[in-house]
Amino acid sequence: MRSFDYVRLAARDVRRQPLRSLLTVTALAISTAIVVTLGSLTIGARQAVVSALSPDNSLSTVTVTSTKSGAGGLFGNVQVANDQTSKLDDATVSQLAKIPHVQSVSPRAFVWEFNTFGLTNTSTQYVAQTQGIGAETASTLPLSAGREFVANSAEHEVILGAAYARQLGGDSQNLLGKTISITTQKGYRGDGAAILPVTATQAQIDAYNKSATQLQATVVGITTDGSNQNSLFIPLGWAHQVRTEQYWMDEKTLKKTDQLADNGYTSIVLRADSATNVPVVAAAVDSLGYGEVSALGVLQKLTAATAIVWVVLGAIAVVALIAASLGIVNTMLMAVSEQRTVIAIWRACGAPKKQISRQFVLHAAILGLLGGVIGAATGFGITQVVNQHIAALLAAQQIATVDLPAAPWWLLGSAAAITVLFGVLAGAYPAWRAARQDPAIALAGQ
Repeated sequence: MRSFDYVRLAARDVRRQPLRSLLTVTALAISTAIVVTLGSLTIGARQAVVSALSPDNSLSTVTVTSTKSGAGGLFGNVQVANDQTSKLDDATVSQLAKIPHVQSVSPRAFVWEFNTFGLTNTSTQYVAQTQGIGAETASTLPLSAGREFVANSAEHEVILGAAYARQLGGDSQNLLGKTISITTQKGYRGDGAAILPVTATQAQIDAYNKSATQLQATVVGITTDGSNQNSLFIPLGWAHQVRTEQYWMDEKTLKKTDQLADNGYTSIVLRADSATNVPVVAAAVDSLGYGEVSALGVLQKLTAATAIVWVVLGAIAVVALIAASLGIVNTMLMAVSEQRTVIAIWRACGAPKKQISRQFVLHAAILGLLGGVIGAATGFGITQVVNQHIAALLAAQQIATVDLPAAPWWLLGSAAAITVLFGVLAGAYPAWRAARQDPAIALAGQ
C-alpha cells in the first residue's frame, strides 16, 4: 500500500468520529498552547533584560562598592563589614584604573540634597534622583545627544536620563541648552544657599530649616535608554559643592564640611574593554578587597533562574501533555474496538501486522499533529495579545515598550513536534493491540 493510502485511510478514521477527534485534538491543543506560552514568557523575560542592558553597553561595566557581598543566594546578598575598604576616594580611583582591561573609571555619588526639578517656567516637577559623576562620562555614560562633562567641572550643568527626557516631552536636541530649576531639600546648606548669619534669631533659623533653595542648571546631554535612564547627573565638582555644608562659627569664620570628601563616593563604575573580560576585572576588584556588581553577573544569575523556571514550567506542561495523550490512547482503543471487523477482513485478505499497526500509529500521529499545530498557533496568538497589553500599559505609563513574550519559530516547531511524538507514543499500544487481533475470533464474534 502506498504512503498516500495510509494517510488517506488515517484521515478517514479521524473524520469517522468527529466529536471524539475534536475533543482529543482540543486537549492536545490546550496543552501545546501552555507549552508555547510559558516557554515564550521565560525566553522573553531574558531577552527583555538583555535588550535593556545592551543600549548603553552595561554588560561591559563593573560597579565597585565599598563593602563586599556575602553569599545571599540568587535574589539577594548580605553586606560584609570591612574596615579596609570603608571608603571610596580618589586613591581608590587611581588604584582601580591600573587593573588590566579597564578602559575608564568613573566615581559616582548620590546627591541627596536635591528634591525635585523641572523645566524653568513650568509647573510639572519630577523627583530628582541625582548622581554626581566623574569626568570619564564618554565611556561610562553613553549619550544619545549632547556632550559629557568637562574634567573637574563645577559648572551648574546636568545630563538628563532618557526617561526624564521623555517625561519632559521634548526632542532630545531641543532639550539641550534648556534651563531646569532644581528644588533642594528643606534646610539645605550647600552651594547656592543663603546661609543665615550668626546673629539670626531662633525663629529665623526655624523658618530657614523649613524652606528650600532654588538652583538653576543647564541641560548639556541626554543619556541613551538603559540602566542610566532614570537618573539626573551633575558634574562631580558641583556635587562636592552641593554636598558641602556651611555653618558660621562666628561672625568671621564660615565652616565648610565636604561630606562627599569625608564619606567617600557611593560607587565607582569601571568600563572593561569587552564583556568577555568583565569576569577578569571583577575578580581583580574582589582581590583588592572591594565589593563588585556587574550586569553580566546579574544576567548569568537571571539565566540560571529562568532555566529553573523553564524546568518547572516545562514539567507542568509535560504533565498536561501526558494527560492529553491519555485521551489519544482512549480514542485509539475505541477505534480499534469499533473496527474489529475491518481489521479482521484486512488480516484475512493478507494484510501484514506491520501494515495494521502502521495505520493506527499514523491515525494517532495525525491527531497529535492537528493538536500541536493548533496549539502552537494559539500559543503564538496569546503571546501577541499579551505583547499588545504590555505595550498599552507601558505607553500609558510613558515607559519605553518592551516585547516580553517571545515565541521563536524553533519553540513553535518543537512544541508541535513534541505533541506529534506524544501522539505516536500514545497510539503505540492501541496499534499493537490491533495488529495482534485474531481475524477468526473477530469474524466469529461479528
